[in-house]
Amino acid sequence: MQKLQINMKTSRLKKGSVTFYVPVLTEHKYLAEITENDKSLMSMFADTIKATNAGIMNQHREAVKLQSSDEDTDLSKDFDATAA
Repeated sequence: MQKLQINMKTSRLKKGSVTFYVPVLTEHKYLAEITENDKSLMSMFADTIKATNAGIMNQHREAVKLQSSDEDTDLSKDFDATAA
């Protein structure tokens, strides 16, 4: 599915006593056009991502429903009402 070859090298940088490497990407060669098979594969990936995100959102909504609000957990008003 990948239509672009990329060369990846690293560049050595130094800041003070710290030496680190940063990736440097350069385009090497473009291979071909996107085919219908590639489009269907990308569509399948998008559908999988949408389904996964929908499942996560449903789990989140259920978890939010299970959380109690401050009004529910604050029982002081109930005790004040019975004492009066």
